[in-house]
Amino acid sequence: MVKKRWVVFLAVAVILLLAVAPLMAGQSKGITVKDSKGNVFTFKSYPKRIVSLAPSNTEILFALGLDKYIVGVTNFCDYPAAAKKKAKVGDAFNVNVEKIVSLKPDLVVAQDSISPDAIKKLQNLKIKVFVLKEPKNFNDILNNIKLVGRATGKYSKAVSITNNMQ
Repeated sequence: MVKKRWVVFLAVAVILLLAVAPLMAGQSKGITVKDSKGNVFTFKSYPKRIVSLAPSNTEILFALGLDKYIVGVTNFCDYPAAAKKKAKVGDAFNVNVEKIVSLKPDLVVAQDSISPDAIKKLQNLKIKVFVLKEPKNFNDILNNIKLVGRATGKYSKAVSITNNMQ
């Protein structure tokens, strides 16, 4: 009798899961993250086309294993060596907005020290500009790595990197 109850219970549980799963999938709101400035971003999926507007951001993206998703970097991004092969989008003071738009990024990773006009232009064009705090100390660096990890689906890798750095 106990065995029969378990079979019925499992059958009902499976039926309920199968019935509810499509509803839960339809309610997905995507990935929501917040940058250093407190701006909230929601993605249907993690970014697949990323532009970096600072050498330190580029190094973080590569360290997180996002090489194949990086479509543009600044003229000064030269590490790792693979960064030299990415499309160039200017530098922190002379951002080539048209070039960035042509790369069709899902996300632009900037620092709060770059041209505010460039950030505003990109935002006005509905491009997501994820702003990181210009690091002033070691903890700022660790926080930036974790923020980029959250925004790109590489948070566990970011935690591993920051733990090793500490």
